Amino acid sequence: MPNGDDGHYFVSEATVYRLLKAHDLITSPAYVVVKAADAFRTKTTRPNEMWQTDFTYFGRAEAILQQRERIKRQTIERRHLQHRKLAA
Repeated sequence: MPNGDDGHYFVSEATVYRLLKAHDLITSPAYVVVKAADAFRTKTTRPNEMWQTDFTYFGRAEAILQQRERIKRQTIERRHLQHRKLAA
């Protein structure tokens, strides 16, 4: 039975995806899931020999520092305004 005044059906994107997937008409989304290994390939022999980091910050150092500086300036300005209000 049609939905809406003009006789058209309304279907969500999720429903379309689910139906196409069920009939093998599309593949999974184009992303690769990387699972963590059970152990490091390179074994360590003493403490602090190997460190782990989050690669999402590489190449973004300047943007992160600028954002921190902006937040710092905003915080200082807010504190100045609060101080002026209390002093008035």
